[in-house]
Amino acid sequence: MIQIELREKGERFCCRAQGHADYAKEGEDIVCAAVSSLLWAMKLALARLQREGRGEILSQELAPGRAELCFCARGDGRIRARELWRTVGDGLLFVEEEFPRCVQVHRTAPKGAERGECA
Repeated sequence: MIQIELREKGERFCCRAQGHADYAKEGEDIVCAAVSSLLWAMKLALARLQREGRGEILSQELAPGRAELCFCARGDGRIRARELWRTVGDGLLFVEEEFPRCVQVHRTAPKGAERGECA
């Protein structure tokens, strides 16, 4: 099973994924392909936000069986990062709904106007 954690706290956005879908054999697993595609899209969008000066990528790793993407937003980058997190998160939740034995998504949203600091 792929375990995915999406966290948002103030300006900081982190996504961690670990495990394998085990829906089909390697190279033919559509669940793995769906999750990987969404995470690669997130990585590319975060790189664009960083190039535009709207934040900084704190960590990025996409490897078989694990992924980590953390971003610290600046200015209007917070709005764009939140939109990205919600869109990709919704996509991951859809995959979880369709394949609940293969994917589990945990989402942590901010409470109130709490601000998180980026180190």
